[in-house]
Amino acid sequence: MRWENKRIKKNINRFESAAVILLLFCGCIIPALANDVPSQLKFEISFPSSLRSKSITGRVYLILSRRSKPEPRFQVRRATGVPFFGKNIERLDPDTPAVIDDGIFGFPLQSIKEIPPGDYYIQGFINVYTEFKRSDGHILWLHNDQWEGQRWNVSPGNI
Repeated sequence: MRWENKRIKKNINRFESAAVILLLFCGCIIPALANDVPSQLKFEISFPSSLRSKSITGRVYLILSRRSKPEPRFQVRRATGVPFFGKNIERLDPDTPAVIDDGIFGFPLQSIKEIPPGDYYIQGFINVYTEFKRSDGHILWLHNDQWEGQRWNVSPGNI
């Protein structure tokens, strides 16, 4: 009986070693290979003409969260927030989508290819910019503070 226990224990140790090697392979090699394959995942964010008839210059955001409350846009934080991705838009017309794909940079994930599998609540958001004409002739497009303290996720006029 004692000899059989040692044999079983020895086989378990071999199994654990094989499992660790397999996990290292799956954890290191497979994701590296997956990053070389273009992602087919993309998101399209648009706004209807009934909401705003003019084109928009600003920034489009895609925000992902595993929780529905509070809204995903309120879960964006500097160090511990949910993943979000942003793209500048210039004269985006109503009903025309802005595309967020694997070429768009995000935080804390660099690409949508890095989104772990799972169920998410997704929110699209558009930060509308205002045109500022400087006296030297330069034109700047910036978020105009609406007395909200430059908090883009609650600023009036944003979609």
